[in-house]
Amino acid sequence: MTKSQCVRYALGAAAASTLIFCLGSLQIFASGLNRVSRELNLDTAPQASLVFDRNGHVVFSFASEDRTNVTLDHISPNVVSAVVAAEDRYFFKHAGLDAFGLARAAWVDLRAGARKQGGSTITQQLVRLVALTRDRTLDRKIREALLALRVDRRFDKNRILEAYLNRIYLGDATMGSRQPPAVISGSPRPT
Repeated sequence: MTKSQCVRYALGAAAASTLIFCLGSLQIFASGLNRVSRELNLDTAPQASLVFDRNGHVVFSFASEDRTNVTLDHISPNVVSAVVAAEDRYFFKHAGLDAFGLARAAWVDLRAGARKQGGSTITQQLVRLVALTRDRTLDRKIREALLALRVDRRFDKNRILEAYLNRIYLGDATMGSRQPPAVISGSPRPT
């Protein structure tokens, strides 16, 4: 065996070993997510407790987060369109991950030398809100990506979008999308 054949053999063995190690690690990593994936419930957002008068009008609400979940058909199409356009314009076309979006964000971050742009999809953001921490670690990001793929297979896009819209912070102490139109449009709240 010549020296160049030995080098090629060693490089091939190293590449195969690395691939096997990576695939094995990914399998171990993914198997730990099976339980989380099976038990994932998109309807776990805390909601406000509402007090109604005898005519059915809300007179008081209290909660740690001002939120009332609603179905997607009760959310303004303009709000839905605006959120999808701002957060994940290819939401209805990908399977939970947007490879081009991740690559674009990585390129912008590399050129800037700092984290300047996110590449997470709506599904990834929902997974982070529902099942993961907000830690900025590679471990959490990989878990988020793997769970996003599973969530996208388990739930339809409208269900994912509905859960996301019911959880996100919209500013002015507003959680979720069932809020007075003035809050969503940016007009000042009546005092």
